[in-house]
Amino acid sequence: MLSRLKGPFFQKTLFITPSCPLRCLGCSLPEHENNTDELIAKTSHFSHPTWLNLVGGEPTSFDALPELISFLKKKGFYLRLWTNGSHPEANHQPLFSSVDEVGLYLPRLTHASFRFHTGRDLFESTYRTLEQIQKRPLIISHTVSFESFSSLPDLHEKAHALKALLYLIVPPDTGLSPEQHLYVRRYRHVKNVAVFEQKTPSHYCHGFPETDFSGRDVTAFSAAEGFFRLKTLLANKGKLYPLRRPLLKPQRRECHH
Repeated sequence: MLSRLKGPFFQKTLFITPSCPLRCLGCSLPEHENNTDELIAKTSHFSHPTWLNLVGGEPTSFDALPELISFLKKKGFYLRLWTNGSHPEANHQPLFSSVDEVGLYLPRLTHASFRFHTGRDLFESTYRTLEQIQKRPLIISHTVSFESFSSLPDLHEKAHALKALLYLIVPPDTGLSPEQHLYVRRYRHVKNVAVFEQKTPSHYCHGFPETDFSGRDVTAFSAAEGFFRLKTLLANKGKLYPLRRPLLKPQRRECHH
């Protein structure tokens, strides 16, 4: 149980690569491409083994990722690999099996909105990636928008069916009405769902929670996720996975524009 808390309260972020098959609206990733030696050097100053968020871009686009993961695991790090699932033609199941948690970013929840937002027709491919993750501890991450608001109950159902934690990221420019914001906040009271409201626009991939590229300690997100997981552990009697039925489920009829 303590190791589950150590991750959220003491975590760092390692930016693997800006490379990504998606071309999401508003994305402003840096152009510098890391090499393995640079990435290892960035972890050398970490004071103690901790949790690392491996983010991008799309981290699975980095050819040397298996070797990097192997190195970091030998150093004692707990690893959470974030992906948007946009490389389904590759077999990443061994990769997912080698980390402690997988975070899957779903940028949009319908085929048409996914294609419009990402510029790529990879909606089905992203969902097929779930088959490779299989029984790994899973987080599903989604950035709430006006377009996706009405699909949130379906997303919640899917996360529950997969026994996944659901992270709803709310940027400051969602276009939601005050009533819709209140509805999204109700998910804070839903078991195994976390709502993270960003105060300022993100300067990195919108699919990854409030993390920091430089490797410094995460502050606001780290504390919020830590308390969320503490609550979840207590509600699930010391376990994060597998998960139980939600205590509260927002009614579909309340979801309206």
